[in-house]
Amino acid sequence: MRRSSPACALAEYHEIKPSYYSKAMQKLVVAELVRSFEGRAGGLALPKPAEDITVLQIVLTLEEDQRFFRCTELRQKGPCAAPASQYQKPCNIARLMHQADAEWRRVLAKTTLSDLRQSVLDNTVPSVTEATEA
Repeated sequence: MRRSSPACALAEYHEIKPSYYSKAMQKLVVAELVRSFEGRAGGLALPKPAEDITVLQIVLTLEEDQRFFRCTELRQKGPCAAPASQYQKPCNIARLMHQADAEWRRVLAKTTLSDLRQSVLDNTVPSVTEATEA
């Protein structure tokens, strides 16, 4: 038996604007990370086990796979600017930020929804868990 939750109830529970929540869920449905069911018993559910969905998949779907650091190549601007031909390699800041982005993605790629759920269960106050499940 599938377990689904109405999108409007989930948005309300998390105090997220329904329109924003709906757009995010639509992206996840298109990416097949969430399944949508219509009708009276409809709602949203995972289409596969939580162990098979990574946080990186979700983030890249919602953020449209954008890099979070955008180099503006400051070395080529201002009074001491030099032509692009003088800079064949990224600067130290860009290299550091690209390394951090790669590490961030690595951590998210190895973390599944199941891992997050277990972390929540391991670190919650019993009354909060009971209220959430209710």
